[in-house]
Amino acid sequence: MDGSFVPNITLGFDLVNAIKKITDMPLDIHMMVNDPSRFIDRMNLDENDIICVHYEADVHVQRTLAKIREKGCKAGLAINPQTPINAFEYLTEYIDMVLVMTVSPGFAGQKIFEGAERKTKQARELLDKLGCQN
Repeated sequence: MDGSFVPNITLGFDLVNAIKKITDMPLDIHMMVNDPSRFIDRMNLDENDIICVHYEADVHVQRTLAKIREKGCKAGLAINPQTPINAFEYLTEYIDMVLVMTVSPGFAGQKIFEGAERKTKQARELLDKLGCQN
C-alpha cells in the first residue's frame, strides 16, 4: 500500500526481500500501489512467487503483467468491486490469477459488498468461456 492508490501505507519492499531470504515458501505479493511497474525490480522474487497488481492502478497494465512474467514470477490481476468483469477479458494471456476484490482496497474490517458472490461467479464463468483452466 502506497498511501496514494489506497490511503494506508504498509509492508515495504525491504521487508518482502527480508522474508524471501528466510523462507523457501512462495510469496504472494498484492501490490496496492499506483504505477506498480516501477517497483517490480525492487523485489527479489522468483518463479514460485506471485505478484498481483490492480487493473485500476496502471495505465499500461499489460506491460506490467508482461514485466512480472519476464522477472520469472506469476502475474496476478486484481479488480476492484466497481470494475466490470470484462476488464480482464483481453489480458488473460498475461495473467496466471485474477483476484476479484470483495471490498474496496486499503482497509481491513470492511463488510463485503453486495454482489461480491455474483461477481466472483461471473469472473469464473468468463475465464471458463475464454478457456482459462486455473
